[in-house]
Amino acid sequence: MSFEEFQPRDVSGSDEPVISLRKSGSFGINEPCIEEYFEDAEGIKLFYDKENNRVGFKGQDENTSESYVLTESASGGTVTAYAFINRYQLKPKVTTRFEPEYDDDEGIVIIDLDNPIGTYGTPDEETDGTVSTSQEEEEAVEA
Repeated sequence: MSFEEFQPRDVSGSDEPVISLRKSGSFGINEPCIEEYFEDAEGIKLFYDKENNRVGFKGQDENTSESYVLTESASGGTVTAYAFINRYQLKPKVTTRFEPEYDDDEGIVIIDLDNPIGTYGTPDEETDGTVSTSQEEEEAVEA
C-alpha cells in the first residue's frame, strides 16, 4: 500500500499582482502587488469612479487622516476600509479578486469591479458581524 502525501493549498497566492475585495469589508493586496505598486506605502488613499465602477488606490509615504492603514503580513497586506466599502455599497457576497492596473494619467492603481478574475469562498448565511474561522483563513489566503 502506498500513501500519497496531502499538500494543503498554497497560501502564498498568485505570483501576479492581485487585489481582492473581501466579503469581510476589506481589501486584500497580495505580496506581488505590494512589491510592484505599494513598496514604501504606509497608508493607502482610496478613490471611487462611480461612472465606470472602479476603485483607485494611491500609496502614501505615511498614514494620514485621509488614508487607510496598509497592514502588511508575510503574504501581502490588508486595507480595512469599512466606511469606504459601505459608502459606495461595494461589499460582495463572496471575496472577489481583481487584476490591478496602473493608470499613468491618474497616478493611481485601479481595479475594475466589473471585470473580476475570480472569487473565493461562499456567501455567508445570516451573520452577526463576527469573523468566522473560515473568514480568518480566507483573509490569510487572500492577502
